[in-house]
Amino acid sequence: MGRRASGRADLIGVAVRHEKRIDWQANPLREGNDLAGWVLIIDDRTDYYRWQEAARKAELLATTATMVGTLAHELRNPLTAAKGLLQLMGRRHDPEKNRGYANLILRELDRVTSLLNEFLLLGRAAEMEPEAIDVTAFLQELLPLLEGEASGLGLEIVTSLEPVPQVSADQGQLTQVLLNLVRNAIQAVEQEGWVAIGLSSSGDSVALTVRDSGRGLPPEVMDKLFRPFFTTKRSGTGLGLAVCQAIVYNHGGQITAANHPEGGAVFTVLLPASATTSGAGKIDVLIAVDDQILRYPAEQALRAAGLKVASAGGPGGALSLAGRYKPALLMLEQPALNRQDVENIGRVWPGVKILAVGEPASYEDTAGVQYIPSPLDYDRLVNQIQSMLIAY
Repeated sequence: MGRRASGRADLIGVAVRHEKRIDWQANPLREGNDLAGWVLIIDDRTDYYRWQEAARKAELLATTATMVGTLAHELRNPLTAAKGLLQLMGRRHDPEKNRGYANLILRELDRVTSLLNEFLLLGRAAEMEPEAIDVTAFLQELLPLLEGEASGLGLEIVTSLEPVPQVSADQGQLTQVLLNLVRNAIQAVEQEGWVAIGLSSSGDSVALTVRDSGRGLPPEVMDKLFRPFFTTKRSGTGLGLAVCQAIVYNHGGQITAANHPEGGAVFTVLLPASATTSGAGKIDVLIAVDDQILRYPAEQALRAAGLKVASAGGPGGALSLAGRYKPALLMLEQPALNRQDVENIGRVWPGVKILAVGEPASYEDTAGVQYIPSPLDYDRLVNQIQSMLIAY
């Protein structure tokens, strides 16, 4: 008792236009060892928090506009080509040429489909069919395909594969990540160069590395590599690495890029070891939120704070991952929270902390749940989750 306390109070008032957001601080006044009273300091931060909220919305709108605009530009090219070919087919009655035009149209439409599929993977959890994968055997099966792509350019694929635990992953999506990273590495290497694939254990994770003997990554692109539609290639879409990141994050892992001290670039994928060998992987936060606009920024903010994070769609999606993850904290949306979910969560993960986004529920069964108001203040989200984890 009698210790300094501070916090925030949100949405004070009887009408939306009168809402206030304040920071408060309570300091004890003492006479000797006795508590004589308190000094309460209240700072009206309404304008500051409204500005932050407006800035976040503006940033979101700007990002959305940029992504949609770039996607529209990328889609326009193949659609324009297909339209032109259809017009030519209507003017000419040469079956042989029309057959060739039809093949070109199908190719351009396949490109449109590919772009849309990759775009839809960004910022959301893709449907997965996870299975226990022996990563060493998985890489050895793919090696002939990778060597075939490299040998045509006079390059060499070298491997250094240490024994590692199995991982729980979707094999098709893991293949997509590896092929993308290796193809990028091959394109970065000059003739008679090499691409090295490494596999090793790193704590409770499996580390997969792809390194090349190229010139390395320029400093000015390091912060942009995983940004959607950023590319240094003339014909690239800029979605490859962004999709890789989305897939790896969806598997509860991490992906990083750096320049190797001995030259060239190295991409590292960390995946949690499978539950079949080490039990459910311990993570800090499992975000069980359907709203992609809420979930994706929350993931980024928490990962930037150094927390181990995975995501799922709603309480049901979270419970389906019980064999893969053992979270210290579960983040939900209040509208998706009900008594049955709270009971099921408590049975599956005894002692797990629950943070709900929204206003407190009225029923008593969620008395142990903590709440954070929406729209999210991501600084506050990180601070509140870190405080809850300390008490875990």
